[in-house]
Amino acid sequence: MSRGVPLPVRLGMVATVLAIAAAIYFTVVADWWGVGVAVLVLVASLGNAVARTIALIVALLFAAWPAAVAAGVAVLASALGALPGAAPARPLDRDALVAAVHSLPPAERSRIERATDGLVDSLALVRAAVADDSTRWSVDGVDVSGAGFDGGAVEDLGWTLVACEAALVAAHRPDKDRAVDVHHLAAASLLLPHSAAAVRLGTAAGTTAAAVLGLVDEQAIQLLVRTSRARGAELISPRVERLAGSMRGRANVAMTELTEDEWRRLGA
Repeated sequence: MSRGVPLPVRLGMVATVLAIAAAIYFTVVADWWGVGVAVLVLVASLGNAVARTIALIVALLFAAWPAAVAAGVAVLASALGALPGAAPARPLDRDALVAAVHSLPPAERSRIERATDGLVDSLALVRAAVADDSTRWSVDGVDVSGAGFDGGAVEDLGWTLVACEAALVAAHRPDKDRAVDVHHLAAASLLLPHSAAAVRLGTAAGTTAAAVLGLVDEQAIQLLVRTSRARGAELISPRVERLAGSMRGRANVAMTELTEDEWRRLGA
């Protein structure tokens, strides 16, 4: 391989080769479950960090060790690409974020903005949703007051980067034929790693979001994966990689809201 090819890219290529080798090995030994896992890892190695992490987990669960090695190399490649100072795989498409907010039902967007004192961030979305119908939310005792940085404001919009990403996630729901409302947006903001709302709710964030969206946890993860491939979602995968890396480093890791400098390093 050329020395000019960045190490994360080279590792990604190695992961692909290892996944192919794993599929061949499992075929030879007639381990068809192993073949299926290896193919999953192969497809994931060509995708983003979220898909790679999920493939690694599946390979470990099935004890498909050759496939797990390939998936581990793919995850390592993603993690190295997300180190401070590394450029995002794709530049952030701010126009797509603006378009996602503009595509919301005008009446719903107007209602959210009227209920918000200033910038619309993830905490504001949760507050607005709870105020609209508290019976759908399990946030008793959780302080969702104040504001979060959430990647900063998207220029000329009045919404933070995470709030815009929530509009993207909501647009990729399985029941996307239904109009997006404030509950969809608030739940989506809880799925997004390192959002201010997700930090406030802690370990309950993902479960709460899935329940509001009418999804099981696995479907909620798939929703995030689908969204991460869309224009405007370029900073979702690096945050998932960061969180996955922290969880591998120590048990019961607490998710924290990223600082302004950390968001800048990701490319926001």
